[in-house]
Formats: sequence, structure tokens, C-alpha cells
Amino acid sequence: MHKDAWLPRPAFSLTGLSLFLSLVPPGRNMEVTVPTTLNVLNGSDARLACTFNSCYTVNHKQFSLNWTYQECSNCSEEMFLQFRMKIINLKLERFRDRVEFSGNPGKYDVSVTLKNVRIEDEGLYNCYIMNPPDRHRGHGRIHLQVLMEEPPERDSTVAVIVGASVGGFLAVVILVLMIVKCVRRKKEQKLSTDDLKTEEEGKTDVCISKLFLFLHCGVQALLWLHVAVTALRWVQSAGFLNCPTSPALSEPPICLFFLIKGHCKERWAGQPMEFSF
Repeated sequence: MHKDAWLPRPAFSLTGLSLFLSLVPPGRNMEVTVPTTLNVLNGSDARLACTFNSCYTVNHKQFSLNWTYQECSNCSEEMFLQFRMKIINLKLERFRDRVEFSGNPGKYDVSVTLKNVRIEDEGLYNCYIMNPPDRHRGHGRIHLQVLMEEPPERDSTVAVIVGASVGGFLAVVILVLMIVKCVRRKKEQKLSTDDLKTEEEGKTDVCISKLFLFLHCGVQALLWLHVAVTALRWVQSAGFLNCPTSPALSEPPICLFFLIKGHCKERWAGQPMEFSF
């Protein structure tokens, strides 16, 4: 194989280059910002603002600017100011020395000021910008309208009153809703507290009732025991009941217990108990 066989053919090389260029995205159009309509009072100064965005810095040797005037959209344009390495004021008979450049190309601002505006200055003002190597030309158009008197100020009293009324009403509604919510929450908390308190009081009452019942039963048991012991002593002292003589069984309650259980008879079988009536 020849040593140069791997090199691409010229036709193939040109095809690849064209394909590469076709894939490269086109440059972004220059964006120019101007006011669409500008209302100016007769006899005052008007600043025709024109700014632009570019991907490249401004090179004064290549940068160019044209300002033109049209009386109507179909009328021919008259150039009255341009920039070719410096500002050139063409001083049209229409404007004479009333046009002044008030922008800064280095800051992407090419605005102009028209002094002592007259009624015949109404029309369309065009701003054309070229900033190589940007291939696209920027364009902005301003419609200047001259007013003979200042427009009447809008009476905003009604709007202020309506806005204040609506705002006050909404504030009152919000305040009332907040108060109602707070009252409801307080009532719910009070009901919960009362229920809890009632439940605790109920538990306490039950405990106290049980305690009183226990004491009552205990007192009654003691009273009946006392009555039984007193009656047994009386019966013994009267001689109706003769229990065996024993130190451990000398007390009537113990004797009565053994009598009930029958222990006296079993323990002292030789000494039967005698009952006298």
C-alpha cells in the first residue's frame, strides 16, 4: 500500500468541511431596545433612547451607526447623525443644532437627544447599528409624538378610596375569623379541661365512697362484736353458760369461739360443759 493512501481525497475533504459548517449554529441576531412610542411636551427636550446587545465588544474602527428621520412610514428616510470612527452630525435643516449625541457606544448605548422639540418633529426615528464581526445589523424605531399641553393627571382618589375600602373590609373579615377561631379553640380547651376535671372528680368520689363504705362496715362489725361479747359476758355472769376453767379460755370471746367450733368438748372430754337455764 502506498504511504499516502490513508489521506482523504480532496472531494471528500470539501464535503466534510461543508458538513461541519452546516452544523455550526448561525450567529444570534443583534437585539436593539428602544421605546415604541415617545410622548414629549412641545418645547421640551426628548431623549431618543437606543441600546443594543452584541456578542462582541465595540471596535470604533469597525462600528457604524445611522440615525434617520421619517415623517411617515411610507416616506423616505433622512439621515441626520452617523458614527464613522467618530460622531458626525449632518445638521439637517429640520433639526440644525438641536440634535446631540448622548450615548456611549462602548457601553452599547447610542441614544440621541433632540432639544426644544417642535410640533413638526413628530414622526419616526430609526436607529441602525453595525458591530463587526457581528454580521447582523440592528434596527430600532421610535414613534415621536409632540403634545401641546401636559395630559391631565388621572384622579386616583376614587381608586384609592375603593382600594382602601376593600382592604379594610378584608382586614375586618380576617380579624373576625381569627377571633371566632380563637374563641372556638378556647371553648374546646375548656370543655376538655372540664371533662378531665369531671372524670377526676368522679374517680375521687368513687374512692371516697368506697372508703366510707369500708369504714361503715368495719364500725358495724366492731359494734356487733361488742354487743356479742357484752351479751356473752352477761350470760356467763348470770350462770347460764359454764365454760371450763382455763386461763387461755377464760375470756368469753375465746370461749365462744371454741364453743362454736366444738373444741371445748373435744379437749375437755372428761369435763363436759354444762348449760343452765
